Amino acid sequence: RLLGVTLWLGNALNGNSFRGSAEGFRTDALPRLAELRTNSTPPSSLLAVALQHCAAASEEGWAALERLAQQLGSVKAAARLSMTEVADEAGRFIGSLAAVKDELSFHSRASRSASAAAAADGGADRLVEVLEPFVNSVEPRVEALCDELKAMQAALVATHAFFAEEAKTSMEAFFSRWATFAGQLEAALAHETEGKHLEGSKRARRA
Repeated sequence: RLLGVTLWLGNALNGNSFRGSAEGFRTDALPRLAELRTNSTPPSSLLAVALQHCAAASEEGWAALERLAQQLGSVKAAARLSMTEVADEAGRFIGSLAAVKDELSFHSRASRSASAAAAADGGADRLVEVLEPFVNSVEPRVEALCDELKAMQAALVATHAFFAEEAKTSMEAFFSRWATFAGQLEAALAHETEGKHLEGSKRARRA
């Protein structure tokens, strides 16, 4: 609902211009809502106007907006992540596991060779004895990590497409916009709550 009201306000502000009949908007416009000021007295922001419209149009009122702010809280954590760094870290896990498996394979062959010196004193056997359970334990976890990474990347691509973002927009930039908007939304709701408390106090004093 908030995004719909935002689109409606944007079309109303753009009037009869070519932008006045838009069917959508880019997410980089969201943080601007708190920056655009109205001519009202006292002055307000376009975000505050949008919130008031949403609260008036919903049976749940401000509760629905407060719930939205809570749901957007996870976006702040997402904005601190770099998918490139996550993918690189997963790649290091995969590479390290492959190196350990190669080492295990080498010593397994050595332990089976009667001519190998390591097999003669039992050294290779001991290494295989230690490494093999480790690899068997870690390999499924690394595979699960890779599956989760692929699922995350697919979800991010789908999210990117859903919001019709430009191909050049990185996921870091995308989530950063939403994180900024989430902070602005929390601040606007807190300001609205404070205003209600002040108004209630004034009415109580007048009574």
